[in-house]
Amino acid sequence: MTDPANSMVEKTSLQPAIESQPSDSSLPSIRNGSITNQDEVFRVSADGVDFRTVTWQRLIIILLKVQVATGVLGIPSAMGTLGAVPGSLVVVGWQALNTSIVDMCGLMWGPVGRELVGIMFVVAFVLCTGSGLLGTSIAFNALSEHGACSVWFSFAAMVLVVLFSSIRTWDKMTWPMTLGFASVLGGVLAVVVVVALCDRPAAAPAEGEYQLGFDVIGAPTFAAGITATATIFIASSAGPVYVPIIAEMKRPQDYRKAVIPVGVMVGAIYLAVSLVVYYYCGQWIATPSLGSAGPLIKKIAYGIALPSLVVSAGIFNHAAAKYVFVRLLRGSPHF
Repeated sequence: MTDPANSMVEKTSLQPAIESQPSDSSLPSIRNGSITNQDEVFRVSADGVDFRTVTWQRLIIILLKVQVATGVLGIPSAMGTLGAVPGSLVVVGWQALNTSIVDMCGLMWGPVGRELVGIMFVVAFVLCTGSGLLGTSIAFNALSEHGACSVWFSFAAMVLVVLFSSIRTWDKMTWPMTLGFASVLGGVLAVVVVVALCDRPAAAPAEGEYQLGFDVIGAPTFAAGITATATIFIASSAGPVYVPIIAEMKRPQDYRKAVIPVGVMVGAIYLAVSLVVYYYCGQWIATPSLGSAGPLIKKIAYGIALPSLVVSAGIFNHAAAKYVFVRLLRGSPHF
């Protein structure tokens, strides 16, 4: 039979050991808001730039523009390949999963994984920047109808993108990004309204019967299906930009207040725009989708969406350049 006195002594002797173990709430973490300047790359200093100025309200604007970019213009054509239902499921699925980043992979795979994914991150965002430059050049060509100036249009797009991406903090980029988000929505909505009001798609035969080609469930080949799925993946793959912005938030623990509503809003925008355009245009969707409503509306839509094309390319360029900057100078006297 156990002696109550001995049991009391054992409990008393174990108590200090239990209390000495750190609890999860006492460890430094973003959730607890206990990360200090010593743990940060962008420390607040008397003679430096204060990077930590982003509130969660502004973060919503930043993340909306980060996601709703040139990729939305390719989703309707991907819907045409996959069909309405599979395409919608792919949109929802990728929107929910695309939230990975270099440091997360570093926690799972160690230093080698961090460096490997870091290289992939930079290459992917350089390609996204190039896509934005191409889209801007196409917009200039659509507005001018002068294809011989494509090289000069690309050069002009590069200058505009470099100027925007040279803004040092995400907070200062908020207002241009607000304009960019409004412009891409305006351009896309112009196309959506016109295709819904027209008797037939602009690319369909002008007279006689035609096959719309709207499929609830498509029957693509393996290559076509994978390409369409990858197109939707790229359209919602700006999630890697999310986590680096935490470093410039006033209260990093407020991150979830922005990321959850942004995910819902972006998914709703993608589904609404792509399904309406696909429903009314069917197999006659243009790529990018801004050309689906005919030459005149194409000019109007590109004119409205032009600021967004520049801002989108600048976002990817800024994020990739800042990552390289941090990676090269990490551990040096400059940090």
